[in-house]
Amino acid sequence: MDSRLARRQPVIWLPLILCLIFVLALLVVRGDVPGERAFGAFQSARDLRGFSNLEGPHSPLFMLLLSPAARLGPPIAQTAVLMSAAGWLATLVAVYWIGLRFNRPVIALLATVALTLEPSFYRLIGQDALFVMGWLWGALALSNLKMRVAGLMLIALAAAAIAQARMAPASMLVSYGPALIAGLALLGGWALDRVIALVTCWPPMRADKNVLAASLTVIALVGFGYARGSDHLFERTPFSAQRLALWQQAGAWLRQNSLPAMQVWSDYADVVGYFSERRTVDDVALDTCACALCRCALPDYAVVVNSLAWTQRLNQPWFQEHYRRVYAIANPYDSLAPLSIYRYQPSPFDLGPEVNVGAHLGGIIELASYRLDSTQLIPGEAQHLTLTWRALEPLTRTFHVRVRLYDVATRRVWAQVDNATPANAKTRLWPVGRPLTDRYTLEIPDDLPDGAYQIEAQMLYAENEALVAPNLEHPLDDAVTLARLEAQPWTSDTPLTVAHPLTATFSEREGGTIALLGYGLRPANDTTPIVERGGGLRVRLYWRARAAPDASYHVFTHLLTADGRLVAQSDSIPVYGTWPTDQWQAGQYILDEHIIPIGPDVPPGRYWLKIGMYTAENGERVTARDAAGRETPERSLPLVQVEVE
Repeated sequence: MDSRLARRQPVIWLPLILCLIFVLALLVVRGDVPGERAFGAFQSARDLRGFSNLEGPHSPLFMLLLSPAARLGPPIAQTAVLMSAAGWLATLVAVYWIGLRFNRPVIALLATVALTLEPSFYRLIGQDALFVMGWLWGALALSNLKMRVAGLMLIALAAAAIAQARMAPASMLVSYGPALIAGLALLGGWALDRVIALVTCWPPMRADKNVLAASLTVIALVGFGYARGSDHLFERTPFSAQRLALWQQAGAWLRQNSLPAMQVWSDYADVVGYFSERRTVDDVALDTCACALCRCALPDYAVVVNSLAWTQRLNQPWFQEHYRRVYAIANPYDSLAPLSIYRYQPSPFDLGPEVNVGAHLGGIIELASYRLDSTQLIPGEAQHLTLTWRALEPLTRTFHVRVRLYDVATRRVWAQVDNATPANAKTRLWPVGRPLTDRYTLEIPDDLPDGAYQIEAQMLYAENEALVAPNLEHPLDDAVTLARLEAQPWTSDTPLTVAHPLTATFSEREGGTIALLGYGLRPANDTTPIVERGGGLRVRLYWRARAAPDASYHVFTHLLTADGRLVAQSDSIPVYGTWPTDQWQAGQYILDEHIIPIGPDVPPGRYWLKIGMYTAENGERVTARDAAGRETPERSLPLVQVEVE
C-alpha cells in the first residue's frame, strides 16, 4: 500500500464500514427468516451421524459446524443465518482488502458496494452458499498477506470439502457458484479502473484521479443498482414469519399424525422435511397410465400449495383415486387456496394379481389381462375389476363393454355394468397397440346367496351385436369368462377358502378343540392394512371344530399398541352372536366375522390385531397355542399389524 493510502487510512476504510453497516441494517430490519432451500442443510446437520451423510447438495463444512448447534441447544436456523451472514460480511472485507493490497481502491470500492447491493445474496441468507463464499474469499485474502499458510490451508479445506461432497456439477454450482460473483465484481472494478486510467491520460480530462474515480464509481453503481432493483431488489426467497409459521403448523400436524418412516411429497421438500422430521421428495416422475399399470409406490402424504403444477396434478384421475385431503391450513397469501395435506389411500383397483387373458375379440381388439381385488364375495361389499385392452388395428366402429357377475348354477345375473367409453374414450379413438386400462365397480347385493359365481366381459357393437370371443373357461354365449368367485356360507361341512392361512388352536385340552385356519381383512392391502379413524376394520376368522366344544365362548378381536394398551375392540359370540361355540359340531367349518369400530380419537399409528376366546361368565381366556403347540402370551394370538390414519 503506498504512502498516500497509508496516510488516509480512516478515509479508505470508511466505505467498507458503511457497507458492513448497511448489510447489518438489512438483516436487522428484514429479520432472520432463512430461505426454503436452507432447511435441507438444517435437516442434514440435525441428522448428521459421523461422516456418513456428508454427501449431498450441501456444504460438508457448513453441516459440520451446524451439527453441534443442533445437539447443544442453540436454534439451528438462527445459527445458520448468523453463519451465512458472517460469510457475506467476510466476503466484503476480503474483497475490499484484496483491492487495497493491489493498490486499486476503485476496484475495492466498486466490488464491495456491488456485493453489498446484490439482492441474490440476501435471498441466500440461511444457506451454505454465503458461508462458503466468505471463507473462500477470506482464504484468498490471507494468501495475499503474510498469513499465506493460513490462506492456503483454507483453500485446501475448500477443495477437500468439495471432494468429500462428491456433488453433481449442478449441485456444486448451487453451493459454490456464488463465490464466483465476488470475482466478477473484482473484474468489474478492474475494468472501471482501466477506464479511469485512460480518461485521466486525456489532457482535457486531467483532474484529480480520486474525484474522477468516485464519480464514475457512483455512476456505475447507480446503473447497477437500477438494473438489480428492477429485478426485485432485496426481494427474498426466504419466507416471511407468517409463511414460515404456515410450514411449522403443517410440520407439527405431520409429526402428530404420521409415522416416522413415512414419506412426504412436496415442492417445498426441504422446509417440510425439516419441520415434519419425515423423509421428503420434491417430485415424483409418474406417467399416469404407467402408474396405473405398474402399481408404483406413491408417497404417504402430499403437502400442496397453490401452483400450476399442483393444479394439474390435483385434476389427474390417478391423484384423485389415490389421495384424499385430510387437513387444510389457511394461507395468508392466497385465501382461496389453503395449504392442504393429502393422505395416500390404497386404491382397491391396485389390489390382486394381474392375470393374463390374451383373448382376441373379432380379430381387432385384445383383452390382454385383468385384475380383481378379491376372489371372495361379501354381500354388500363391492368388487373392483381392472381390464386391460389393446386395439390390434385402427377401429372404425364404436363398441361398448358389458361386465356381469352371474351365478354359475342358475345363470342369474347379480351385478352388471355397461360402459360406452371404455378406457375413458370412444373406441374409435383408441391408439393401435397401446395398453389401455378400464375399471369397473360391481356392486354386490346384500342378499347375495352362497355359491359359486363368475365374472364375464363382453364387447358389443352399438347395435348390441356381440363380437365373437374365445371363452377361456366355461362358455357363456360370446362373453369372455374372467374369474371364478365364491360367496361362502357362515357354516359348512366342507373346507372354506381362506385368504390368509395359518394354524392355531384354542382349548383347555391338549391338542385343541377349536382350530383357527386363517383370517381375512377388509379393507385389504398387499402389505399393511390401512383403516381410517371413524371407520371400521372387518375381520373374518375361519374356524374348524375338531371336537364339539362343551362351552360357549366369546371371540375377542383387539387392536393394541406395542406395549399392550387396548385402543379398539369387538367382542361377541361367533357369527354376529348367532352361532355359539357349544352348538358347533365336530368337523364343522365356521366363517366368523367381526367389525372393529375405530374411534375418531384413536392416535394414528400401527397396532397389533390380536384375537382369542374367553368365557363370558368369568372373563377367563381360553388357552391359545400356535402352530408349534406353544402357549401364546396372555392367551391371545397376534395376526397382523394394522395402520390407523
